[in-house]
Amino acid sequence: LLLMVVILILSSNKTYRISLPPNLEFGATVNTGEIDHFEIYSFAGAITQQLNLWKDGKVDFRKNIDKYYAYITPEYRAYLLDEYENLLNLGQLNGRERSLQEEDMYRTSNVIKQSDGWLVQIVFHQQEHINNQRFKDLRIQHSIKVVYRNIDAQSNPWGLQLDVPFERPVRLRELVTSD
Repeated sequence: LLLMVVILILSSNKTYRISLPPNLEFGATVNTGEIDHFEIYSFAGAITQQLNLWKDGKVDFRKNIDKYYAYITPEYRAYLLDEYENLLNLGQLNGRERSLQEEDMYRTSNVIKQSDGWLVQIVFHQQEHINNQRFKDLRIQHSIKVVYRNIDAQSNPWGLQLDVPFERPVRLRELVTSD
């Protein structure tokens, strides 16, 4: 009977998700369905950087929202589209370039498990230019909400999505002032 149960379990066509921590030097205990905090942090940082990589904000901001739709919740997509429309209507996207580079190293304290997902704190170096003139060069802290959704593994193999942020990014310090 036990042998039949084992054979049934092994022969079932199920996929198990296993998240491994970045350092296995001392071994690790992992459980299926649990996601390592480093993976959450890396995902949040990478997707946030890609959403904020613009050569021309008028074109690229909207294009990135569409390109990374599988990695953002429908609520966050609506939030970003609203932000895009507001900036577009104010004329603030024409010729505007933006880039983010992660400033700090990962620490376990950067990721906090919550009932409906994770809060991820990441500090970025943000630079913005308009018509090749730098007008923003600052350190900025993002409070990123990440959720796990059982979605199409073909379009998003992690099942992780960015959700509407807990708060707007906080400017930590101006690095270069405009002339």
